[in-house]
Amino acid sequence: LELLSQWWTLVCRSLAVKTADRWTTAILLVQAPVIALLVAGVFGGRAAAPLKLTTWADSAKALATTTFLMTLAAIWFGCSNAAREIVAERAIYRRERMVGLSPVAYLASKLVVLAGLCAIQCSILLAIVRTGCRLEAPAGGAWLTLFLAANVAVVIGLCLSAVVRSAEAAASILPLV
Repeated sequence: LELLSQWWTLVCRSLAVKTADRWTTAILLVQAPVIALLVAGVFGGRAAAPLKLTTWADSAKALATTTFLMTLAAIWFGCSNAAREIVAERAIYRRERMVGLSPVAYLASKLVVLAGLCAIQCSILLAIVRTGCRLEAPAGGAWLTLFLAANVAVVIGLCLSAVVRSAEAAASILPLV
């Protein structure tokens, strides 16, 4: 019961921090439509072209590239959302660990809040790209794939955040990861 109480308190605190830091949260949320508009703008015409014997190969390449770029964007969202989370709170985390904070509750709270952010980003990305490229694949499966990729990337970003010494180092290493 204490573990659940700690988790809920940490979730509420993380949400309050995200809400208070409007600039950073806005940047994280604006990434999805910007990337989606770029992907749809570059590949939308070819991916949505009527299939003919002469255009089939070009449409297939555009569709494959669009799918790859959406997945890569979801991975970027997860990593960039999480890369500064632990390192930015290291001092607070150490103090709270001394008074009984559970590492499981702390990590679970990060995962839940970041999963929610990723869910929003992946939904925006998929909605815009599906419309711009006129994709006919089932949205549920595509969204789930993007969401799972983003959440794997959240874990990678949290690992990165745990090993670096500063938020600036996390931001610098992030593109390489």
